This record gives sequence, structure tokens and C-alpha cells, in this order.
Amino acid sequence: MSIPAAPATPTAGVAPPSRDWGWRRVLTAAILLLAGIAWLLFVQANQRPQQPAMAAQTLTALGPGAIASMDSPALVYSPGWRITPLGADPGEPADPWREPAGVLTFDYRGSELALNLAAGDYWAYLYVTVDGQPANLLPNIRGNVDSRGKPAGYRTFYAPEQPASGDGGAAPRWQRVHRATDDLSRGDAIVHTVRVEVWRGWDQTPLRGIAVDALPPMPAPRWPGVLLAALALAVIYPSAARLATRGRGAVLLTRPRGSLAALFLPSLAAQTQAYLAIAAGALAAAG
Repeated sequence: MSIPAAPATPTAGVAPPSRDWGWRRVLTAAILLLAGIAWLLFVQANQRPQQPAMAAQTLTALGPGAIASMDSPALVYSPGWRITPLGADPGEPADPWREPAGVLTFDYRGSELALNLAAGDYWAYLYVTVDGQPANLLPNIRGNVDSRGKPAGYRTFYAPEQPASGDGGAAPRWQRVHRATDDLSRGDAIVHTVRVEVWRGWDQTPLRGIAVDALPPMPAPRWPGVLLAALALAVIYPSAARLATRGRGAVLLTRPRGSLAALFLPSLAAQTQAYLAIAAGALAAAG
């Protein structure tokens, strides 16, 4: 005669899982999502045009607050440029693939240097060095050197999506190219030497102005809002997937053999799916 086994009892010291953890997930995800939306709305409401407060002037020296037109005596050009108060246009060199269309050099005192560039639907590019080093706010691509064989900050003028100006030409936009570490509050007045090479781009007047510490502050970035929204997705997804598997719509989230989702989601743990959601949000914010 067999003796029936005693019913299992909960292990001492181990608390049963909390039944309200799903609501905590929902609440946490809602807070993260609302915070992300609030941040994005804040950024959108505080967008300001990245334009200097004053018009460009003809200057003999560039210092903090300077906005120089391209015909300023402070700028030194190589032969072949066509210079007007509205911009500088390089000439066509004998060998456009082996030599720049034009070189511009100048000195400035201050921290942030910006160029007003007329990018558009044409192929041209520039290299910028400051004190012999690549301009630190432009990409510095390994192996992509200027005509002297030195590393330099690099940027193309090719931007077919950029709207044209009223006369049909390329519309200029300000581009921050370098930020020095001078402490101007302590009276640092280091003179920085800038060299700009423009390759191709003739008849486009690609350079329209130069500014030193004259642009408005950069707007707040959007990525924190996108990241908060991605975190909300990562928090709520395991609970949402668990609820979906209990309903009739479980076919799409569990093991749908004819669906693309079956190749990815069902075979991954909820924690892995959450990490993937965070990574996708980070990529979206970076892009």
C-alpha cells in the first residue's frame, strides 16, 4: 500500500513573485516614455537658427565676435580666386584631381571657428587645419590628407537635399569647424593659424563667410529623448510579449512559422530582446 506524497510547500525564505510587477513595468515604461516625449518637445520648442546676430563685415583682424566677409583684408588667398563681399569662388586648376582649386589662410584669436559654406548639388570638398592640426569639429579620416600630405578636417560640399537660395544657387549654412581650448576669461589671446583647401567647386562660390565665437549656442541634442523612449520599449516589451502569448494574437509573437518575426523574436530571451531594443534606440538617436 503506497502512501500519498505530502503536498509541496513553499521553500522557506523564498518569497513568491510579486503579482503587481507587471503594473510596475507599465508604470516605469510610461514614465520613461513621457520623459522622452517631454525632452523631444523641449528640444523642438527651443530650436533657433544657427545664424550670427549681425551681418558680415570687412575686417582686418579676426577675434571673438567677428563675422568676416570673404573680401576682408585679414584673409590671404592663393592665385585664381574670384573675391566679392558675398563670397569666394576658386578658379579651375590645371589638374583638379591632383591640386586644390584654391587655398585660403588667416589668423584668428578666440575659441570657436565657423565657416559659412554653400553646399549643394555639386561635388567639391575642403580640408581645414588649425595650427597645423586637423580642425577638431570636422571628421578626420585616416589616410585622407590634404595636398601637403597632412591630416586635416574634411567635409564635402555635396548636399543635393539642401534647399537652394532665392537666385537658384546653393544656400549657405554655417558649419562649426574648430574649437580651441583658450581660456578667454583669463586673458588667453593665442593666435591660431588656419589653412583651408577647397578642391573643385569653381563657379559655385562655396565660401561665404567666417565667424569667430559668433554663433548662438548649440541646441540641446535629441538623443536623450530617443534613448528614453527606447528604454520604455525595453521595459514594457517582456510583459507585452507575455500578455500577447496568452491571447489569440499569440501567433505573431510566439512561433509563427511563416512570419519573419519567427526568425528573430521567438528564439530570443526577453532580456536579450530588451537589450536589442535599447541598441536600436541608441542607433536611432545617433543617426
